[in-house]
Amino acid sequence: MKLSLPDCRGRADPFALSPEDRRELVRRIAEHGPGAIDDFIREREAAGDSAIAQRVRRLREELLRRAEELKKRLAGEFREKEEAIEAAYRARLAELQDRERMLREDLDRLRSGEGAALQAALRANPAIGIALDANVAARPPWWRRALRWLAKLLRVLLFPILWLLRLVTPKRKAPEAVGLALPTAGVGDLYLANAEFRAAVKERLRAAPTSEKVRRAWERLLGREDYESLVRKAMQQMMIEEAERVKRDTQARAASLEETLADILERERQAAAERAGAGEALEREREAEARRLEEALRNAPEAEVKEAIVDELVAAGLLRGATLLPTMQFLDRFAAMVYQEETARGGGQGAAGEYAEGEGHYRREPLRSAMEISRMDIPASLLRARSRHPHVRRMTEDDVVIYREERESLTQVVLIVDRSGSMEENGRMEAAKRAALALHHAVKARNPRNRVDLLLMDTSLRKVSLREVWETEPRGFTNTGAALRMARGFCDRRGRTLVYLITDGLPEAYTKDGEDVAGHPQKAMAYAKEQARLLRRESGLAGFVMLLLEPKDEMYVKAAEELAREAGGRVLPVDPGELARTLLKQFESRPAQAPPA
Repeated sequence: MKLSLPDCRGRADPFALSPEDRRELVRRIAEHGPGAIDDFIREREAAGDSAIAQRVRRLREELLRRAEELKKRLAGEFREKEEAIEAAYRARLAELQDRERMLREDLDRLRSGEGAALQAALRANPAIGIALDANVAARPPWWRRALRWLAKLLRVLLFPILWLLRLVTPKRKAPEAVGLALPTAGVGDLYLANAEFRAAVKERLRAAPTSEKVRRAWERLLGREDYESLVRKAMQQMMIEEAERVKRDTQARAASLEETLADILERERQAAAERAGAGEALEREREAEARRLEEALRNAPEAEVKEAIVDELVAAGLLRGATLLPTMQFLDRFAAMVYQEETARGGGQGAAGEYAEGEGHYRREPLRSAMEISRMDIPASLLRARSRHPHVRRMTEDDVVIYREERESLTQVVLIVDRSGSMEENGRMEAAKRAALALHHAVKARNPRNRVDLLLMDTSLRKVSLREVWETEPRGFTNTGAALRMARGFCDRRGRTLVYLITDGLPEAYTKDGEDVAGHPQKAMAYAKEQARLLRRESGLAGFVMLLLEPKDEMYVKAAEELAREAGGRVLPVDPGELARTLLKQFESRPAQAPPA
């Protein structure tokens, strides 16, 4: 029995990102968008020792093998096409050449058989055919012979007169002879003896114009010609006309044959041109296929790896949609990375997880931060990994399930981010975004039920999501009073609300009769102080901190301190590079609030 083994060269080759690659991808996509995936793949491929580089190398080797097979198949197909084109051309050329040979033979026969055609045409004429085929001259009847002798006698008697008339009458030029000659004798007798011949000649003579008839009568009177000479001249004229007709017919047919022959030659040239054009088109197609293969070989491995990376990130819930829009889970992951980086720079993890009294209960949930890895549920994590990607024999961060402690004490955080036009300078906006991500993660890491309200401040105020904070761009002026007014509406009545304000300047706008107005710094400052005093009166306020980025002079610091004093809080001048770390310290240095008695 013959055994055939399957070709396992195309077996499944599962691909998964390492934790380091995934973290780096999350960072790059967050900072530069989904287009950063291409740069990431190129860098990893250039490194040469990463899983991505190995994957690209294996794919390129497989594509090279497939490309060679495809080249062989395409070469065979192109060879068959070339042979088909050549065979069609040769068949068409053979057909045209056969017709050309037949036309040339007809033309040669036509030109060489012109005399035979003339003879056949003359014999087909009723009068000339009879004259040519007459063997002997027929003997005319006696009365016609008598009339002939009588005419001769008259001419002898009238000879002197006729002789004088001949002298004064010009002689007429004899008609041009043709290739065939009539019998030299007996034509007159044939005219007198053969009624059919005589009728044909009379028909010819009657067809002559009147002047010609008068001239003939005069010539007969002078004795210059008789019926025999008239018949001979008529016959000669008929032969000339018939010869000219045959010549015209022969020339017309020869011209038609030559025209047909020229058309055949032109079609042969067209066939040759079509073969050459088909060969050139086939060559262009061959070159296009070669370029397509080269292009596929150049880009396909990276494209396939990118597709695998995107599929993995989509399956992990980090990206979604055709535009690869980052999800909230993606922002949470990036926020965790920012938090870890900032706390690592600060020299510790702060006081996350501590609380004043009471013990919470644990819930089994996916991993959010590397800090939670010590509470990993190994069986649940393995089951989650196997169900999510059964072909990949390793666990990723998204597969980890941990026991998260859910505490009873809750915290309310209101973060106000200034996005006025001046925040574009010196990386202040980017620093504020990182601070917002880190604080959001820290608050949720302490207790998932903690609440974080994010406000974007320019000339007006708007409550936004974490995504909108990360995607925002600087614009407008600074309406600090409106921000503090909106923060009052989020204060928890149980005294657990912390308000943080990130700004780089003094109030530049205020709200009057429900409309936000820019300008008038004195009015804007007064409005902000008024709202700060109202915020301080809120029973739910647990603390207020203003983080002032790069104050330009002491006036900025004093104005900010006045506002903070009115709100019952404090001001922290801070460099943009230290903003996130400073904000985390302010939050984590405060123990979680105990539940009310």
